Amino acid sequence: MSIPQSLTLQQAAARCWDVAVVGAGPAGAAVATLLARRGLGVLLVDRSPFPRFKVCGGTLNLRALACLERLGLGRLSERLGAVPLRRFVFATGGHQAEVGLPGGVAVSREALDAALVREAVSAGGAFLPGHTAVLGPATAETRSLRLSSRGATEEIHARLILGADGLHGSLRRGFPALRSAVRTGSRIGAGTVLPHTPPAYLPGTIYMGHGKDGYVGLVRLEHDRLGIAAALSPAAVATAGGLPSACEAILRGAGLPPVAGLAGVAWRATPGLSRRPSRLGDARFLALGDAAGYVEPVTGEGVAWALEAAWDLAPLAERAVVNWDGRLVEEWEAACRLRMGSRQRVCRALTGLLRRPGVVRLLTALWERRLLSPQPLIGVINRLELPPREQAITGC
Repeated sequence: MSIPQSLTLQQAAARCWDVAVVGAGPAGAAVATLLARRGLGVLLVDRSPFPRFKVCGGTLNLRALACLERLGLGRLSERLGAVPLRRFVFATGGHQAEVGLPGGVAVSREALDAALVREAVSAGGAFLPGHTAVLGPATAETRSLRLSSRGATEEIHARLILGADGLHGSLRRGFPALRSAVRTGSRIGAGTVLPHTPPAYLPGTIYMGHGKDGYVGLVRLEHDRLGIAAALSPAAVATAGGLPSACEAILRGAGLPPVAGLAGVAWRATPGLSRRPSRLGDARFLALGDAAGYVEPVTGEGVAWALEAAWDLAPLAERAVVNWDGRLVEEWEAACRLRMGSRQRVCRALTGLLRRPGVVRLLTALWERRLLSPQPLIGVINRLELPPREQAITGC
């Protein structure tokens, strides 16, 4: 069932908002919910109608589930029919190893994001889907945002604009200093959902097939669908003749069961995954979520990162609405470095390792023979206790 807009474009332009949030993924919807609960006037905008498909691995680890609990949504995954996760299987070059997972669930971003948007609306936020947004100039009291849909364009004003429009949003089009620089050699993301899961892919298991040109993750989602997400070399995709063929080649080389029908479903792709903006803010503007920087995913932490960013930004955003100070940009950048720096370094180290097939095959063989354990890494990814310095910036 689609989520209707809360108001018209003209009605949105007729008032001054406390906060306008561009992008209704987990980061944007969660921060909109938190700020609406604080009594602020919040407008949540997205270029797509909801529900909508999103390229993503479709898994929530324990950290992400803990974030939902803090938002008062501890039973959300259960209500969505999410599949509990019990193990992770990694395959490369004919070697296959598995490890038990301490928890987590598999659920489509289509279902998760729609549920988070509904929560933002229930909290008092206004929702305007199907509209593109471009950042405008700032005044002493507000910043403008140009919203467009089906030939109609209006300018709205807000005391603070939050950019959560993902990897390739158009929000910062006119501000080159705020754009993200793509890391050299970055892989692209790709994904699809099959209506039925082959029997070889068991419920409660994340499968990852690895090859020299990238890796493909597969997991059963709600309603027995198969979610597929991949990080691929653009050159390999071109050589293979498309996303389905590139993924089939990796699964075949890794030794995972073939998946029929990959060429018969719609695929989505992303631009280069690893990127970083030069700044995370400007006058009355702050970026969060994937728009604040992203690294090639391996650990399944993407949604957790987004939800934690929303949690950290909410108290700072409330301060910004009451009394904007340019130093808030530096404060937000410092908070992001503190929260995300070490985790993204772990991801970069893992993705760098995955580009060395010989080393990966050796480590997998040791893992397969139980001469090496990945449990310490699994523990770091799912760690729930925040270090003291992180606790200091948690404001809710």
